Amino acid sequence: MFAFTATSAGYASRLDTSERAVLTRVVEDVAILVADGEEERGDDDDPIAHLDFEPAGAGERPDGDPALARLFPPMSVSDPDLAAEMRGLTVDEVRRSKLANLAVVARALASGSETVLVRRGEELQWLAALTDVRLVLASRLGIDDDADSRRVHDLAVASAREDSSGGDDERLVALASLYAGLTWWQESLLLAVSRDRRAI
Repeated sequence: MFAFTATSAGYASRLDTSERAVLTRVVEDVAILVADGEEERGDDDDPIAHLDFEPAGAGERPDGDPALARLFPPMSVSDPDLAAEMRGLTVDEVRRSKLANLAVVARALASGSETVLVRRGEELQWLAALTDVRLVLASRLGIDDDADSRRVHDLAVASAREDSSGGDDERLVALASLYAGLTWWQESLLLAVSRDRRAI
């Protein structure tokens, strides 16, 4: 996975085949979760089957899954009735917007080229979609505050250095590495966009 760089067509990054397959699968699973639907998925050629990263909560309402609660936070924490009313008025529109953003990323990942291109005008959709993917991963990893974030980061760094404890849950280590890598990738896109706009 390489950092994004500005090009005439947009912002480009290179991914190897396995990285592209993992990101595609995770984006698809988050889309299933957002769509509030279910999909049968076999394990053949599934790049993250070993992570047991199922779109838990599919078919449930947002308060049935911690990840959905992060994707669709209440619009009022002090007035449950108002929050429920606002959700009823806005949730479908928010859901469609999130799905459209995720579809933009999924299409780019499905291009077949080793270069992934964020086309000009699609930057905000990419950033929003990657944020939603990270919110789901953060929920699965139990990240609730800065201390949790540092714990996950340290776990990912230890894994990259191959000095993680043998007692670490392999699934947790793999998800931590995915979360850290995706965070870095999103930050590289944001930095590329910021630098490019300053140069205009």
